[in-house]
Amino acid sequence: MRCKRLAALACALAMLHPLAAAAEGEKTVTPPCLATISFLTTGIVGIHFTRDFSYSTFDIYRSTPEGELLYYTYRSELIGDTVMQCALKEGDYRLVLGMPSAQTADYQTTEYRFTIDDPDMDPEGSYDMTQMEIYLSVNDTQEADSAMYAEPEITGRVVNIAAYYAIARPHFSLGDLDHDGNTDASDASSILVAAALSGLDQNPLTALQSLEADINGDGGFDSSDASLLLSYAALAGLDQVSGDIYDFAGRTTAE
Repeated sequence: MRCKRLAALACALAMLHPLAAAAEGEKTVTPPCLATISFLTTGIVGIHFTRDFSYSTFDIYRSTPEGELLYYTYRSELIGDTVMQCALKEGDYRLVLGMPSAQTADYQTTEYRFTIDDPDMDPEGSYDMTQMEIYLSVNDTQEADSAMYAEPEITGRVVNIAAYYAIARPHFSLGDLDHDGNTDASDASSILVAAALSGLDQNPLTALQSLEADINGDGGFDSSDASLLLSYAALAGLDQVSGDIYDFAGRTTAE
């Protein structure tokens, strides 16, 4: 059987569905390689994520006999659909994802391990490189993170692998601090209370909520954010505003 090592990556979990195409309008980012050694590319990894991963961190480490090397790092701002593309050589890797927590004021860290196989180790010479797609999503209905893998497929001289990871966390929603699906006066009230308590070093908001409370994008939250949210809620209630709160606040693209 060809590519036994690659197939072993997927056999632990059932096949989810065929490789998905990149989303239309998806922004591509290519962070610089931080490795201090040069290498020939044997694999391309695309990490796909959405607005739910705003203000998250993405670090890729490679295991070496001397220890781990940080190859790529990316820090997202407010984003839309994005794919982070990385060129890698053969080896074992660790993707470390840091996200603002929905339970505490800190970041939560999750890591995923994957391997880029060396084509020279394939006795049948059936492929030249690996194309791996990692799809990250948020699911607010599940209690624990989940992972699924598609069965590897060979197209021409390229082995295609897809991994799907769902994070158990509320969606990122600007202004919707209680995650009830609405941006309204109750959220504005929460911002005002949190702003007052923050002045006493008693911020009651989680890391996720603190970012959702920054309506105007100035890096913090205060009465101006609450006022902007109230204006949006009032106009939206009268059907006098087009678009969502991101449009209203002028925050539709990465900052």
